[in-house]
Amino acid sequence: MSAIRLGTLRLPAAFVLGLLFSQAFSPGILWGLLGAAALFAQFQLIVAAHRCREAALIAFCFGLGWFGAGLSWTMESMHAHGGLPTWAAAVGLALLAAVCSAFGAAAAAAARRAVRRPLFAPFAYASALILAEYLRAGGGLDFGWLNPGAAAVDLPWAGWAPVAGSIGVAVAYLFSLAAVSSAFYAWREGRRLGSVVLLSAAVMSAGGGQLGRFCAWSTSGPTVAMRILQTNQPVVDAFTQTSAADRIEEAARILEGDSAEKDRTDLALTPEGILPGDLASAARSASHALEHFLKSARGPVLFSGFWREDDGRWFNSAFYADGRSFGRVDKRKLVPFGEFVPKGFRWFVDLMGIPLSDLSEGRMDQALFRAADRKFGVMICYEALDGEVLRSFWRGAEGPDFLVASANLGWFSPKILGQYLQLARMRAMESARPVASASATGLSALIDAKGRVLAFLPAAESGVLHADVVTALGAPTPYVRFGDLPALTLAFLLGLAACAADRRAREPRSIM
Repeated sequence: MSAIRLGTLRLPAAFVLGLLFSQAFSPGILWGLLGAAALFAQFQLIVAAHRCREAALIAFCFGLGWFGAGLSWTMESMHAHGGLPTWAAAVGLALLAAVCSAFGAAAAAAARRAVRRPLFAPFAYASALILAEYLRAGGGLDFGWLNPGAAAVDLPWAGWAPVAGSIGVAVAYLFSLAAVSSAFYAWREGRRLGSVVLLSAAVMSAGGGQLGRFCAWSTSGPTVAMRILQTNQPVVDAFTQTSAADRIEEAARILEGDSAEKDRTDLALTPEGILPGDLASAARSASHALEHFLKSARGPVLFSGFWREDDGRWFNSAFYADGRSFGRVDKRKLVPFGEFVPKGFRWFVDLMGIPLSDLSEGRMDQALFRAADRKFGVMICYEALDGEVLRSFWRGAEGPDFLVASANLGWFSPKILGQYLQLARMRAMESARPVASASATGLSALIDAKGRVLAFLPAAESGVLHADVVTALGAPTPYVRFGDLPALTLAFLLGLAACAADRRAREPRSIM
């Protein structure tokens, strides 16, 4: 009876651990440490599972806590802007969390089937989880939000980001936890030397990452004087009628109300959502307001809106204007269930009645912009999720000297703001380039090339952040050059080694 009760308690315990792990995606080392402790405890539950089904259920419950709490900000979008009743938005969140959790459940079941001994099982689970999470991000769902690597931004393992990206950080992070877990089992089996070796490997992984934070992956270049605008304007959804001229004029007044005196402004950065419609319509219906807004920037300005091509395709775009030239970059990575419907999920959208845009993806080889004669790459909101768009900035002869991120997160609850800031920090570390991030409803920030937040604006306030961006020069980082393949290969090989070691340990030994 006690064994049954203990087994029953593992599922709610896994759910609570998932809730705790979801907090690791907010800024702060204490949250990161709490998440690491929760993930380590989850490893123990998976290793203790007796059957594949039990391991899958534990991982699924952990995922429900992880994604249910971590993605709770989606309810605001579905309820307040999608027009769904609260109960339907909650069902939508539960379905989304369940789909995301299924990847981790499959990973736990596969690891449990492949490896039986507790000494090697943590490594098999770590390998399977990394590969499953990569499939969640790059597969048909195309939704890698809350990837484990993003939970380690404030932890030592983040120093591996310039070498192997967020996936590489996840490999170092999860395999360190696996090594500590296996060390306990090695000690219990009397393998004292093996336990010491495993603990040393975990320390070396964390220590190597910490040393990586001090490596000079780029050199400092000229400074670009920026003004980062935070409008705190309400979003314009399918049920809202608004005046484009009023919104543009409000943004202009915020810029004009900035009392700080600067010798120059090399670039004024605005958040996504300044224009409630397409640029052509705004130019006709709110031409004076748009002209006033561009003058208020007191220099070149990057703003966003929509663009319609002659063939009828619509793009979410960022526009660059400096008084002499005009440029445009189209969003290359669209939001699933928000800007497009992932393959195989039309049933979900029809069931929930979510009003969706029908946008087209921009090309990956779009040109970089220039400010103060320095090149910069533009990430529009969701494009900061992973390194796919980031690496495309180096497809030409030279890459950018700094990056900008323009987002409108007012569609969601404030919980998303810290998570987005962590993503921008990871992109800065992966590329060794500073990031200036403008978010409409808060936590607009200046991030240096090592991922440190130098200045930010609080949530739910309007204002202007003055940022002297120290650009970064030099060759692209190893991650920019080689992408995720080295980290994924390492994760696969370590998992394969765990399987081979487990099989060898289970083979009967000859007495001859």
